[in-house]
Amino acid sequence: MTPSFLRKWHRWIGFPAGVFLILVSITGVLLAFNEFFGEAEAQREATRDLVSPVTTSTADGELANALGKARAAVAAQAPGAPMDKIEWQFKGDSPSIAIFTGKPGGGEDRKFVFNTKTGVIDKVEAYADKPFLLRLHSGEAFGDGGLVMAMFWGLALLLLSVSGLWIYWQMRRRNATGLKKVFWLIPLFIVPQTRADSPFYTDDPEFSPGWEIKAGFTSEHNIGGSNLTEVLDWNYAIVPNVRLNLTTYGKDIWPTSGGHEFGYGDTEFKLKWRFQDADPKTAKPSLGIAPKIYFPTADEDRGLGDGVWRFQLPLQFGKTIGKTYHFAEAGYQWAFDSAATDMAYGGYGILHNFTDHWAFGTELFGWLPVDDTRSWQLLTTLGVVYTFNAHFAIKASVSHTLRDVSYGGPNPSGVFYLVSNF
Repeated sequence: MTPSFLRKWHRWIGFPAGVFLILVSITGVLLAFNEFFGEAEAQREATRDLVSPVTTSTADGELANALGKARAAVAAQAPGAPMDKIEWQFKGDSPSIAIFTGKPGGGEDRKFVFNTKTGVIDKVEAYADKPFLLRLHSGEAFGDGGLVMAMFWGLALLLLSVSGLWIYWQMRRRNATGLKKVFWLIPLFIVPQTRADSPFYTDDPEFSPGWEIKAGFTSEHNIGGSNLTEVLDWNYAIVPNVRLNLTTYGKDIWPTSGGHEFGYGDTEFKLKWRFQDADPKTAKPSLGIAPKIYFPTADEDRGLGDGVWRFQLPLQFGKTIGKTYHFAEAGYQWAFDSAATDMAYGGYGILHNFTDHWAFGTELFGWLPVDDTRSWQLLTTLGVVYTFNAHFAIKASVSHTLRDVSYGGPNPSGVFYLVSNF
């Protein structure tokens, strides 16, 4: 099989499977987050090293008495309800009996958590044998057809992985000598052209072929306090000029009034389309659009987000002149909530390649709230990119508002990313 044949099938499989793989990725991240930060995990961590007060020698009457009180408490709130199952937690400061009830006509209903120490029901919540998010991740939420589709997208991911590795193997240097013959996966002397994007606010239409993963953090101090955001960014070019981008965040905030909060932030999904490529022989630039949607997945009650859906539509520009890359972006953001304002935004920057590895750049970026034009913002950024080789780079920047800090801009902010392309 030739590389061109494999690349064709790689793209044909990847394009229809991409939508389903994004769904699986998003729900997988949310499931992992719920598992890691959920109440059940917190209880397991708190009780793991404790010794249970109940043993195999505990009298049957003592256990039956506790279970009888729990059943009676549930019967008072749900008389005659079918009992589907019981979970008993012996260890910890709040030992409990969870009784799961069903509906008279069948199906799951509620979960009653009875505190055996206080003798009262602490919590009543909806009960489903499998949480909706888990059923959505597995495809079961769509019935038997969804489970069949899950098998197909799992197979598609396997085929994409195998075909991608085979294409990469075919692209290796067959005449390599010495250590390069053994460690061909690390082409240390192949340095790609530096692009903009992160660590700048202004995005551009250029992107890497195949996969790109960015992991790092951003930090900002402003009039409202300080925050640290952990970022994991997944990008995949399904065809040479179209890329899908999923960004997930973990957030730490220290507001000027209040304590520290940590949790999962909002989720972003973007489709970047470069509809015109630059011509190195003329003044023709590269042009693209990148519609982006913000999913309000952060906990609004804890101040990690504002619960507002948002949509952005920018026009992006990029052009290399000599060793300097010029990039710009202008767009509009819609906020789908009367309590939030729409916003116009834009920026311009340059990135100069001083060596094959080092590039330095700067930008001006601003935004204008439509409902409060007096609160316009303008900031400047200084950024640096160090490119190890064709597959690894480090990107960092520092930004500061050019207005009075009382308007809420970064004072200052910083960005640091590790970037991998493959």
